Amino acid sequence: MKYLFISLMALSSLTSFSQHPDTHNGKHGSEMHDQLQAAHVGFITNKLSLTEAEAQAFWPIYHAYKTEKKALISQQDKKAMRKNMQSMDKLSEKEALALLEKMTSHRTAMLSLEQSYQSKYLAVLPANKVLMLHHAEMQFKQRVMQRLKRGHEQGASKGKHGKRGRSSRHPNIEMGHYPGAGMGF
Repeated sequence: MKYLFISLMALSSLTSFSQHPDTHNGKHGSEMHDQLQAAHVGFITNKLSLTEAEAQAFWPIYHAYKTEKKALISQQDKKAMRKNMQSMDKLSEKEALALLEKMTSHRTAMLSLEQSYQSKYLAVLPANKVLMLHHAEMQFKQRVMQRLKRGHEQGASKGKHGKRGRSSRHPNIEMGHYPGAGMGF
């Protein structure tokens, strides 16, 4: 109950978001990230119906997983991969095999990380909640993407009429248009 209250309080902070334009740098970008993270925590907590004890045990594990996943992703040489993928038809057989090996190795490492953390989640949550976690994460991502898409469409239509200013750059990331607004966050 305490974590549900904290999650709801964090989500209520999203109302302040509509007062600040997204500048994609500095304080405003950081605020947007923090508020998105708070909404994510609230969404997952709500969807999994975590008890206070479950939440206390789960969230440190989940955050550790996200940190390790981010580190693993940052280790991947995305720039080289993108360059090689764009010119696949020009790669030698040896280069193509090396690229396939890198891709497979990265996917294997990601799968190993997921398996490791699944065991950790199961140590603190029942299996049905671990399963619901995967579904809730997909739902949250879909809702964020839908809101972003709607916001960009709204911004584009405003731009056609010459009324789109700096403050309406991302109208979707306001309380009324945020993924959690009116959706049971």
